[in-house]
Amino acid sequence: MKKGLFITLLVVLFTLVSSVAFADPVDLTGQVSTQYRFNNVNGNDGSHNNVTTLILNAKANLAPNFELYARFGAQGVSGPNQNYWSGRNFNSVDYKGNFAADIDQFGFIYKNSGATYTVGRQGLYLGQTGLLYDDTFLIGKHQFVDGVTATDTFGKVNVTGVIAQEDRIGTGTNTDNKIYAISGTYSPFKPLVLGATLADYSVVNGHSTNHYAVSGAYTYDKAVFSAEVAGSSATNRNSAYDYGVNYNVSPKASVFVTKFKVEANGDIGGMTTFDNLTNGEQGLYYGVNYKFASNTNMNILMVNDKSLGDGTKNTSFRGTLTFTF
Repeated sequence: MKKGLFITLLVVLFTLVSSVAFADPVDLTGQVSTQYRFNNVNGNDGSHNNVTTLILNAKANLAPNFELYARFGAQGVSGPNQNYWSGRNFNSVDYKGNFAADIDQFGFIYKNSGATYTVGRQGLYLGQTGLLYDDTFLIGKHQFVDGVTATDTFGKVNVTGVIAQEDRIGTGTNTDNKIYAISGTYSPFKPLVLGATLADYSVVNGHSTNHYAVSGAYTYDKAVFSAEVAGSSATNRNSAYDYGVNYNVSPKASVFVTKFKVEANGDIGGMTTFDNLTNGEQGLYYGVNYKFASNTNMNILMVNDKSLGDGTKNTSFRGTLTFTF
């Protein structure tokens, strides 16, 4: 189905059923976060930024197994630099200045016999650690994918299938690239979880690449050890990996460290969850999570990485306070 027709149908359906849906109680959830970050590139050009983000999710039942969903996202970034390192999670092409706000996700969810089908504009997370693809932290229009995601469980195997098309209009990059993916997790015994992902990435006016990722996570006492490796059919710079540990110091506090390397063609379209410039990147993430209350969390993240292309080094401090509701 052509993308324009797909979006038109969603908007028409959304409009037709909204009066019915919102006659019933609407389930509203969300979060507000504020982040202070400092970045230092090659030992100089230090920048300080404050990033404030609001996410509001709405769901309404249309039928016993049928839901309408929408998400409103807004973000403001203060500070002298509005560049890659500022913490801005919206497109500067689409939003002039330092603020963005939009209904950036919407669609329908259908549940039947244990399976869940999500149809519409939505976030995409591929690889058990997001090594292949992660747009879930982004804000605003032209950031997510349009398509269908299906999840189901077969015995001990959890399976997710994705047919999607990127919405990259106005970003200056290739637009409307298609993603087909299937992933699964399997736990042969309780402390161990194994995962695998296969994907095809079809670039408009370009070539297609095949991608894979294999992961494992093992829980021992208060620690969770995890690792994931990935690769693609590109002829060079086609691998990626991450490994790390999260340790629960107490019921409220945990510490973590993750080592990663993502080559230029090792992920899907440069959309790995890790910092990744055009030529790839490698480095170390480490930090602390602290839960003040069930709905209030502080995350302290330190990043130390460098470009695999020109060797540019970056260090970053990111402190984020998040309130959920």
